[in-house]
Amino acid sequence: MEKGKNFRDNIFKHWFGVSGEFDEYKHQEVNRIAANAFILYFPGMLLSLVAAGIFAVKDPEMTLAVLLLGQLGYFVLVVCTYIMFASRRAHLTDNEIDANTSKQAYHRIIRKGLSTGVYFALFMYLEQAVMNLWFDGTSLTQSLTQSHVIWVAIWSGVGMGIVIGIQEVIRLRKFR
Repeated sequence: MEKGKNFRDNIFKHWFGVSGEFDEYKHQEVNRIAANAFILYFPGMLLSLVAAGIFAVKDPEMTLAVLLLGQLGYFVLVVCTYIMFASRRAHLTDNEIDANTSKQAYHRIIRKGLSTGVYFALFMYLEQAVMNLWFDGTSLTQSLTQSHVIWVAIWSGVGMGIVIGIQEVIRLRKFR
């Protein structure tokens, strides 16, 4: 790793969408947002565990499913939404460019959108084939050759590439 960078900083930089140099200001803001996110998540986690403990005697399988889905849903809908808005408000996600390098920045965004779309399409293609094998008992080769699986993967990749491209364009900040 480069001098001054550690694994924790790389994870935080990726999770909070920090662009550019991970300086002291960004480090302090990430720590503040992370502490607030934990404080936001902790009561929801405790309440779901208490609710699971109450209902676990009657139907343990349903309780486990509700516990896992409830915590995941709360985390995604509440905590991740807070992290997203707080990171944007603290300007951690801004990608500053000057007028001379804007063309290069847009080319980089197009490459990033295309590569993300291809990787996501490949992931969805393999994921659908494995799910068909697991749940339907369809053979892996049959699942991999179904046109429905291929088209869903392609359109998923196109959608993900477009979303990532739009997100990167929104994050650009031009200065002179």
